[in-house]
Amino acid sequence: MSKAGRDRALVLVGLIVVVAGIQTYLSHTTLLSPWKGGGFGMYSAPHPTQMRSIFLEVDGHDPIRLVPRDAERASHEWELLERHANLLLGFPSPRRLHGLARIASPLLGGGCVTAIATEVRFVPREGRFDNTVLARGSTCR
Repeated sequence: MSKAGRDRALVLVGLIVVVAGIQTYLSHTTLLSPWKGGGFGMYSAPHPTQMRSIFLEVDGHDPIRLVPRDAERASHEWELLERHANLLLGFPSPRRLHGLARIASPLLGGGCVTAIATEVRFVPREGRFDNTVLARGSTCR
């Protein structure tokens, strides 16, 4: 291999190591799913759609699980809302969930809508699963 080819290979390997390092750091210090960003999650964590959910709560009534879907909703608006919510599974934040609640409000008859991202986590010391709230966003004042 020529010196130029070896240099290119080293740059490529270095780039992969940097991207993997940033991905690992962000997935441990923020709500970024290991499956997002660099995409190295397939080697280190279960897929987030199996463990994360997004709920919509309207005026304090029982929450509706938006993702994964609880019941069939046929309208085009609900499909767009679910698609938007699926994007939030990887990196939920209060700002993004507030936007989702704002979009959902007209579909749910207005009023106070809260979007909640949760994750089921295993607690090894206690041998149980815990449903943890990751973030909330609301149209309530």
